[in-house]
Amino acid sequence: MKPGRIFPKRLEQGAVIGLVTPGGPITGEQLKDTVKKLASMGYRTYYKPSVLSVYGYFAGTDELMHMFTNKGVDAIICVRGGYGSIRILDLLDFDQIKANPKILVGYSDITALLVSIYDRTGLVCFHGPLGITDFNDYMLK
Repeated sequence: MKPGRIFPKRLEQGAVIGLVTPGGPITGEQLKDTVKKLASMGYRTYYKPSVLSVYGYFAGTDELMHMFTNKGVDAIICVRGGYGSIRILDLLDFDQIKANPKILVGYSDITALLVSIYDRTGLVCFHGPLGITDFNDYMLK
């Protein structure tokens, strides 16, 4: 039986956005730029140092479940897509995600996560900008 839809709560100014890299790795500069862009929109960010980990052409560690279960995180944005998200599908605890519904945003390779989470939990996820996206006027509108 397909689960019913779950809509995550709307973000308010000052909300904490957890940053993850379930696909490809990022640089320190990309992380700093992402934090700066989100701060300019009125959001705070949270990430673990492992967000900068590298394992070959993948991001080295995966913190997605930590972000879902962390009560101090209001939403989750993937900093980068790339290849690699499919490798963590079997690490997802769908019961925990369903019990802790949050906005999850990303695109490209992140689509595997968005679709799997929606299919297994009913949580509406968002195919939208990554942290490394150029947050220009058009995108912000």
